[in-house]
Amino acid sequence: MVSSKVKLLAHLREKQGEPTSGTKLAKEIGISRVAVWKTVQSLVESGYSIETKGTGYLLDPKKEKDFLYPWEFRENERFFTHYKSINSTMDKARDFALKGAASGSIFTAEKQTSGRGRYGRSWISRQGGLFFSILERPSLSIADYSQLTLKMQIAVVRTLSKICGKKSYLRWPNDIYINHRKIAGIITEISEKVI
Repeated sequence: MVSSKVKLLAHLREKQGEPTSGTKLAKEIGISRVAVWKTVQSLVESGYSIETKGTGYLLDPKKEKDFLYPWEFRENERFFTHYKSINSTMDKARDFALKGAASGSIFTAEKQTSGRGRYGRSWISRQGGLFFSILERPSLSIADYSQLTLKMQIAVVRTLSKICGKKSYLRWPNDIYINHRKIAGIITEISEKVI
């Protein structure tokens, strides 16, 4: 089931910057006008440029930004847990894994205060980056887990090179570089506990 944020954003984006009344949104989404207003306020607080005009609400497509909020992933919203600020997305993923969270769950943060690298090294995760952990429960032997990490790194390098138009490359075992500057790191944590 998708949230009212997913439905409201989909409707406003479909209207291409034309205002839609709160009454019409309430009817289309299946919530009250007060719930529409609260949803709009919540989205505005999250950084969406939703304007209130005399005839309703509008989202200007020219002012759209990229967001990593759960509701941006529509029907997959249930797999995402988002935090404004957190110690480490990896710590959160481990906590949820031990409580039985589903494979494919993703934990995102706008900022990490105690991001982790290899050998327990900490690193600064300032606002504006992309910080996330993915919980997977692969049916692999423990000896094959390192291959999974390598495949993820290769996929990230290929994707970044294609999207950015600049060659990205790996520095084994877990760093990704563009123009001789580290832009990403991938780390895998394995737990023997089975849920």
